[in-house]
Amino acid sequence: MMPDACSLPGHSNIITIEIKPKAYLRTTGNQQTPLKCCRFCSNIEKRYAAKLISAKTEYCPRDFFSPRASKVARAISALFDEPLSYMTIHKDNKRIFDEDNKNIEEILGPQSYKTRNELINVIVKILLSKRTSRNRNVLQVIEEAQQINTLSIPELCNIYTQFNSKGLDIDIEIGKWLAGESTLNKEFLKLLDLIVKFSISIIAQDISIMISISPVCDENLSQIVANGKVYSYKVNIVDVDMKSAKKLPRYLVQEKELSVCQSDYNNHPLGGESATTHLGNNCTSNEACLSECTDDNDSNGHLLNNHVHESTGKSGRQTRT
Repeated sequence: MMPDACSLPGHSNIITIEIKPKAYLRTTGNQQTPLKCCRFCSNIEKRYAAKLISAKTEYCPRDFFSPRASKVARAISALFDEPLSYMTIHKDNKRIFDEDNKNIEEILGPQSYKTRNELINVIVKILLSKRTSRNRNVLQVIEEAQQINTLSIPELCNIYTQFNSKGLDIDIEIGKWLAGESTLNKEFLKLLDLIVKFSISIIAQDISIMISISPVCDENLSQIVANGKVYSYKVNIVDVDMKSAKKLPRYLVQEKELSVCQSDYNNHPLGGESATTHLGNNCTSNEACLSECTDDNDSNGHLLNNHVHESTGKSGRQTRT
């Protein structure tokens, strides 16, 4: 974790929550190859079955990216229960919470957060706070970026093959396009634009959200009211480096592996929707909520109409919202 993303100048007792929300989509080209479970939950089951992880988490990106505060709270609560590699917490630049240490006693206190639910309430309110120039919250920005790709992996691999057949290095061509130096004809520029949109989608599926919070009011920082007091905070989106388009064949293999995992889901003895405890039980509708969080953001909706260059950057730069 980068030190500048963990500090608030002039403040102590700062906690920084790093969350890797992963993919909201059911599949990369979800209209072409829909899954009953999202990609994240399918992948967790696959890794658990292969003994690559020792536990499964109840976290699901579809809860995390919900406009409903109760569902976002449920997702974060699941990460507190079993974070795996998807959430860590630092206090004054010292890691105090991760998959190997789930004790949050060092975080709680009468002057900050009396209970875990109070801390979750603060995190949820920050995530759902509309603060961009287009009146969107950070989750909407990331979700929009994840959904900017409209093609399936096989369709994208076909475009990749067309570039290879012409002796064109697709990553080099993307670099030229980003620098405004592309010499491609209109046909290939149109195809390249589709690949760039896919790259933006992949970046958004692998970013980290860094939330640094102080229990002290500071007018120079963003502020939010929760639990009857004012908190100061900043949010950074990091890990926005461009992914190589040459990984498309590997993504196709992963897609097929997830399809096999989905087949296992469908063939489970419990069958279909009843088998959700076997594979991603958070992928069904569940209206349970944490009583300390309110549903005051239900009308946020999904914003999918605009490009997201303002939030993703072009090559690994840190973005503050």
